[in-house]
Amino acid sequence: MDINFKQMALLKSELKIAVLYQSEPLPEINGVTKPMKSNGYIDGSADIAFALKHQGFNVCLPSGYPNKYVDEDWVFKDTQSGISDALKRGCNFIWPNTVLHDSHAIYGFNQSLFGFLGQKNYHLKDLDDKVIAYKFLRQCKNFILPHFVVGSYSGQIDKDKMIVEPDLAILDRKIKEMRMMFPLVVKPIRGRGSEGVKKVNDLDELITAILYVFNKKFVHNNQELKRFGNAVLVEEYLSGSELTITVLPPGLYRIDGRIQHKGDFWTLMPFYRVGHEHGILPSISTLPPIQNVRAATKNDKFLNVIMQEAVDLARAVKIYSPLRIDCRQDNSGYYRIFDINIKPAITASNRVGDPCKQSIVELASKYSLLNFADLISGIIYSQFLDRLLLNTHKEIRM
Repeated sequence: MDINFKQMALLKSELKIAVLYQSEPLPEINGVTKPMKSNGYIDGSADIAFALKHQGFNVCLPSGYPNKYVDEDWVFKDTQSGISDALKRGCNFIWPNTVLHDSHAIYGFNQSLFGFLGQKNYHLKDLDDKVIAYKFLRQCKNFILPHFVVGSYSGQIDKDKMIVEPDLAILDRKIKEMRMMFPLVVKPIRGRGSEGVKKVNDLDELITAILYVFNKKFVHNNQELKRFGNAVLVEEYLSGSELTITVLPPGLYRIDGRIQHKGDFWTLMPFYRVGHEHGILPSISTLPPIQNVRAATKNDKFLNVIMQEAVDLARAVKIYSPLRIDCRQDNSGYYRIFDINIKPAITASNRVGDPCKQSIVELASKYSLLNFADLISGIIYSQFLDRLLLNTHKEIRM
């Protein structure tokens, strides 16, 4: 299809975009909690706003003279006061680079006042839950790792995959019943990266890892709260190569200097992950992505299979911004998905000039000849694709 460049220019002039970041801990959902990143994505949110402004979009800012080194100059809190401030400054579209949920402050506003950019609430809230994500994978006919839940989980789960108490004998029986073998992996159900994730080699290590997740606390407003909630996932451990794939929605993207129409969901350069400690990748605060990725090789015969699975999954979810999946090889060589990251970190080096700030998404974009600013623009264009491929003007629908 022909690209309507006039409409692309008009779109830039009509959108007035405000970017939000997470400023408060998330509520408990189904007995589990997603821990808040220490800075609430403020750095990545500022990177997005900075990229949009330098691509010629109208960006609503809390500061009239933003300093590129000051995150707070570029973004608004995802609170009632923060969103009100953004609306008062004239924004008509909000990019909530945060985790939305049913009681989020954004739903207290008249939804006709603004449109959304980025992922949608259903995907963010539900697929963050690994139990729900595995059910979704099964519905999409993907292989899922044998797993069960320990603790007080109130979401929908088969009874034979649930244990209430972390009792040694009950755990031993469940592992044998499900024909699972050590080593296993313990992970928070709504986790963040590798925090709380532990490879365990026997029952004693399993109990210790489960209790760690149950007992981990943090302090907010002088109140001690559970960091992960009251339930944990136990699944089989895969010892093969780990791979990360980023998928983007259909849209218009400037790749290698030329705007291209991507008519279907598509993948950026896949990366092997390296630098594991005791079988698990350390957190990005310990080992930034630039130090733990290697571009995938063309002679990996299983690569095309998992890349197609990633595209099919993105199509089923109907993503509106980057989706990242993590997978590892089983004994037969096939890659098996063990995590769906519906809102991956989108930090970049373009604003502050620090290569260690590069997220997997930015690195994958660069390897695919798509710079960060063009990636962010492409995400915007993807949400108005019908308009940008037609010769007739369509009004913006919020």
